[in-house]
Amino acid sequence: ISRVRSLTLNSTAQAIKAGKGRIVGLSIINRDTVEIFFRLYNKAAADVNPASDVPFDEVRIPVDSQFFLRGADMPWDFDTAISMRCVTGIGDTSTTAPGTSPKVIVFYK
Repeated sequence: ISRVRSLTLNSTAQAIKAGKGRIVGLSIINRDTVEIFFRLYNKAAADVNPASDVPFDEVRIPVDSQFFLRGADMPWDFDTAISMRCVTGIGDTSTTAPGTSPKVIVFYK
């Protein structure tokens, strides 16, 4: 199992894995004063178009909260690549970045 850690995740997509893979765990801490939406995409980070792409899945994290998931509720399989981004809007095409980036750790194979 590998992991990627980010303290700078915002509305611009970041790569988790360049090829096909599986997410087996997530830890996300929202340090902002508004709720955030952590989004996963089944494509390379450079190919994510926030204005039109629908996320593979998303997780809502309330203000000053933590989200942790690992084990029986996992995995999520991606057949192209795995990318992530974080926004404050609920809409799929939201591009508003959090004022304070969350702390994100993604465990993957």
